[in-house]
Amino acid sequence: MAFLLAFALAALAAGALWVLVRPRRPAPLAPVPLEVPAPAANPPRPGDVAPAGPPAGWRGAAELAQAEREDLARRLERIPRPPRLLDQLLSREFVNSASARALADLIVADPVLAARVLKTVNSPYHGLRQPVGSVEQAVQHLGTTAIRVVCLRYLFVAAFPVDDFSRRRALQDGWACSALSADLAQHLWPALGLPDVGHWSSALVMSWLGRLAAVAGTGLDHLGQRPVSRGAALAAWEQDHWGLAAPELGRFLMGHWGLPEATLRDATAIAWAPVAGLPPTAGDALAAAALCAHLADALVDARLPNLAAWEPAADAEAGALGLAHWPPERLAPWLAALRGPALDQAVRRSLGAWAEGL
Repeated sequence: MAFLLAFALAALAAGALWVLVRPRRPAPLAPVPLEVPAPAANPPRPGDVAPAGPPAGWRGAAELAQAEREDLARRLERIPRPPRLLDQLLSREFVNSASARALADLIVADPVLAARVLKTVNSPYHGLRQPVGSVEQAVQHLGTTAIRVVCLRYLFVAAFPVDDFSRRRALQDGWACSALSADLAQHLWPALGLPDVGHWSSALVMSWLGRLAAVAGTGLDHLGQRPVSRGAALAAWEQDHWGLAAPELGRFLMGHWGLPEATLRDATAIAWAPVAGLPPTAGDALAAAALCAHLADALVDARLPNLAAWEPAADAEAGALGLAHWPPERLAPWLAALRGPALDQAVRRSLGAWAEGL
């Protein structure tokens, strides 16, 4: 009996000792929320602007109710969506990386576009000494940016039906402005060392989309009442007639077509510049694009006889863009880039070509 009692006490002591010295299981940790780092923003490039809505006091395309969007889409049905080729021509990746051969192959796949490119390149407007016989030769002679702009012009013209002389005249002015502004960019960008000439040339062409759409979709009875200026008076008329001013009408149409966001953003910023000035986030590229659009409009409208006659201090619209207030040392290279016989001759050829209905 004494033996059993001693054994029990020993067992109890051993169990107590085990409890004291056994390895402890760590307490479960409280769940920690998984933090997924936000994707790093793309570093801004010189000339980029932050995406933004319209200037204060103007209605934006994003503000439209669903019923208004559907109604506006119906009113714009007579403007057919350009072929999907437009998306690739505007793609920043394609603009920055496509070879001359890749661009030529893309154009040749559309025989009508290829024929139009050759006709345009061989016209007196481009002043080639000998005509080119293939699209690839055309790209080699003029470069990828110039040929892309030729393609955009053609697709632009083909998208707008013409049923009346007055409408054709208004559309032709818009086509001429879009073409000339892109041509000016191709001369100005290298002279100023600005980046992304291909992208900004495309954005300049597309910045006139809203203006052209407003002309194409307005009934002839109202078209005669449309102001001819490109400033606030015209924007107010467009907003009253369409519910959106032309820059936002262009933004709506580009979004409806699913065009690249970078083109949509910068084209809209260019279109708003003559109405509300340049945004605080504007870099030199946007300022240069707005200037190209303004000068093209003034040249086509004959308010400016030639580029050599442009004086920023005497130009009210340049003052609205803020350029007239730049210090002389900043403005000097811009004036030098815009004044020269080669550019003046190119402008004259461009205006002459559009006057002939090219």
